[in-house]
Amino acid sequence: MKHRKAKQPLIYSEGFKAAVLVAFPSSERITRMLEENSFSLGYSLQEGGISSIDPVLVVNLLETGQQDKLLRVARDAIQKKRLYGMWKSEVYEND
Repeated sequence: MKHRKAKQPLIYSEGFKAAVLVAFPSSERITRMLEENSFSLGYSLQEGGISSIDPVLVVNLLETGQQDKLLRVARDAIQKKRLYGMWKSEVYEND
């Protein structure tokens, strides 16, 4: 497995920072990692972008007629998954 080379120094772009803050508007931890240009931000984005939604949540929302909320949860998960892809582009040098 080839290891990718991280950019040095690591400085997140303003566009990336803005996109992350839209997805995590009230997370002090995420904001701090952005301000510090922390490589560890990727781990948090990967966890936040887990592509599966808890089946119990899906059933509960559908049974209670909250399809709109389920759609918001699914779209949120898609956006967070995209952020992880953006993070990789921010962090690693092009091959």
